[in-house]
Amino acid sequence: MKNQKNTVILSEDDFRMLKQFGKNIPSNPNEMTLSYELNRAIVVENDELPEDSVRLNSQVRVKELASNREMEFCIVMPAQADIKQKKISVLHLWEQRWSDFVKARPLSGKCLPA
Repeated sequence: MKNQKNTVILSEDDFRMLKQFGKNIPSNPNEMTLSYELNRAIVVENDELPEDSVRLNSQVRVKELASNREMEFCIVMPAQADIKQKKISVLHLWEQRWSDFVKARPLSGKCLPA
């Protein structure tokens, strides 16, 4: 998938957690890989990230463009992923074709612990 080069802004905490998964993957400027996105991300202090930002442990709603179907789920680290609880791994999201979806909208609150 070609990178659309939208601005990527991450909190320090999210960047630190995601960096462990992207450090051994080559960065290819023609692909939206986690490594590439982390290398070009703007990292801000945790309290400087806007309230309406989607980040780890955010509960979000997305709409699939083709079917107009809406889905709600939480974005979590791989160890917390559980499809029955609607908790999707952030790494799984990187493999999806996000061009098929409208922008994710954060919902109020954080994901509930398992």
